Amino acid sequence: SNVKIGMLVGFQPERAMHWGVGIVRRLTLDGKNKLHVGVRILSNKVFSVVLHGLDGMNADAGYSALLLDSSGDDSGESLMLMKTDTFSINRSPTMTLGDANYLLLPLGLKEKGLDFDLVRYRKMVHDNSGEEAQ
Repeated sequence: SNVKIGMLVGFQPERAMHWGVGIVRRLTLDGKNKLHVGVRILSNKVFSVVLHGLDGMNADAGYSALLLDSSGDDSGESLMLMKTDTFSINRSPTMTLGDANYLLLPLGLKEKGLDFDLVRYRKMVHDNSGEEAQ
């Protein structure tokens, strides 16, 4: 088996059109040598997004990421899964989701996994002129 502790896994709940994501936390073998995988669910729904302004050298370069659904959270904070070593506390990327543009203010690296960075951002609505909007 290629499953490892700390690995990011995707899942699709029954009868759902969307995908969720979790992190493998436990691996156990039962008496019949059957593998059981314990997964900490991060979100039952994720959105594929493209971030701009992450590398500082090429502002137009786009980086794929997964935005974790936070529809029940009105704090303005968002969790995002990014390719490992992509996050920088010194960079505020932009993101388009639906018809809105957002400036993402970095709050910190929450977890570094085998193949991902789980990061916290504060999401601020950003209009096309570059001025912040509320």
